[in-house]
Amino acid sequence: MNTNMPDQFQLSFLAVGPGRSGTTWLNEALRHHPGLCFPLNVKETMFFDRHHDKGLSWYADHFRHCKPGQLCGEVGPTYFHVPDAPERIKQAIPGCKIIITIRDPVSRTLSGYRHHLSKGRVAGSLTDATHKMPSIVDSGKFSVHIPRWLETFGKEAVTFALLDDIQAHPAHVLRSIYGFLDVDDVAPPPGTYDRVGVASMSRHRNLARAATALADWLRARRLYGVVEFGKALGLKRVYRGREGNMPDLTEAERTELLAEFEPDIQYVEKLLDRDLSAWRDPV
Repeated sequence: MNTNMPDQFQLSFLAVGPGRSGTTWLNEALRHHPGLCFPLNVKETMFFDRHHDKGLSWYADHFRHCKPGQLCGEVGPTYFHVPDAPERIKQAIPGCKIIITIRDPVSRTLSGYRHHLSKGRVAGSLTDATHKMPSIVDSGKFSVHIPRWLETFGKEAVTFALLDDIQAHPAHVLRSIYGFLDVDDVAPPPGTYDRVGVASMSRHRNLARAATALADWLRARRLYGVVEFGKALGLKRVYRGREGNMPDLTEAERTELLAEFEPDIQYVEKLLDRDLSAWRDPV
């Protein structure tokens, strides 16, 4: 693999997720800042987990459109729970700043389960889904993954944003992230604070699964324009159902998840010096 970072490219920050914790909102909000630059035509390159063998030149080419003076960054939620990702990033970009979004791990698990159902990647109950995709639960183990990022980059280079705060005070959260990145505070365009990423049940699971696999194949070959063209045509409507028809957690599932995530809730409470008892509320 080519390990040489092109001289003209420097990644300044990464928002590493985990998924379903406000990363789509963050991506949309930050992309409108004139001092920031993101990968061209795609939200996630998945370089530091799935495509690392393609080399840093492949990754850097995603930022070829960036202007002098802009800070290059990416929102990559799939990096959060990958054990090798922090060290890979550190070796390639020692001065990179890290943004970690955090969400109540029980609701994040449910959202992840629904998301992958809508994509046709899993089927059946939450238990069935997590057997096939353990990351639905594992990526919410904050007490396991956050220490790895802190140890690799240091506390001064890592900041956190809770989805609770994004929902309640989005402008304040965005202003805080601007300060962390040391860029000017600018107003985002209208609609930035609207809800995003609502999943709906797939009406045709096999078609949804095939479409998702095709999109992944195209992205791996950087054919992002084809994917975006398909979205623009509204092809998702062929296999997606209506919002609101997604499964909820049973009382037993919620109780089990609360017990499993209790160490992670306690860890975040201590890390951020906050009372997160609302996360334990089964309502």
